[in-house]
Amino acid sequence: MKVHKVKAGEDMITIAQEYHIADWEALYNHTLNERLRKYRPNPMCLETGDVVLIPDLEPQILRLATNKIHTIEIQRPKRYFSTQLLGSENKPLSNIKYEFAMGEETIAGQTDSEGRIEEPMPVDCQSATLSIWPNPGDDRIKKTLPVQIGALDPTDTVTGMQQRLKNLGKYQGKVDGIFGPMTNSALNRTLDELVKPETEELHST
Repeated sequence: MKVHKVKAGEDMITIAQEYHIADWEALYNHTLNERLRKYRPNPMCLETGDVVLIPDLEPQILRLATNKIHTIEIQRPKRYFSTQLLGSENKPLSNIKYEFAMGEETIAGQTDSEGRIEEPMPVDCQSATLSIWPNPGDDRIKKTLPVQIGALDPTDTVTGMQQRLKNLGKYQGKVDGIFGPMTNSALNRTLDELVKPETEELHST
């Protein structure tokens, strides 16, 4: 058994690939990692310093006939970029053109009716660029968004909270893991916007 300490930007897919394990779900669900599953229910969102236990691999022995050609398929981990684009009033940006660039490879497509994008990507990809044309039929307006893959800490950590608030444009401070006045104020503002009490107009007769 080996002990792996999670580094920034890692998730179960990248860790499984490092140890030549094709099925990352089997690694995550292994009895050795019961404690990890308890504290990290999302295998794609681990915190730096988390411990993943790597079981000893048992080599597979293939017995093949001689003087014949054999095809051996090797299963490799797969990874996808998946997101939903929303516009004003949280309405989906449906059927708009986009380009998803990863290094020298660029994938072009259109969002679906719900404004969703799902594209395959290399397992070791850590950064990409998403370009969108929010107005269908008008190529003059283009928005380019940098994408950091695997950069979010778990939601129950202060850094994870700060990262998400920063992505929403609610927090302008440093992602330092300190729950100070700026973080507290940004969190409260966001919660106030999400949980607005319903008001009723009273009409006197």
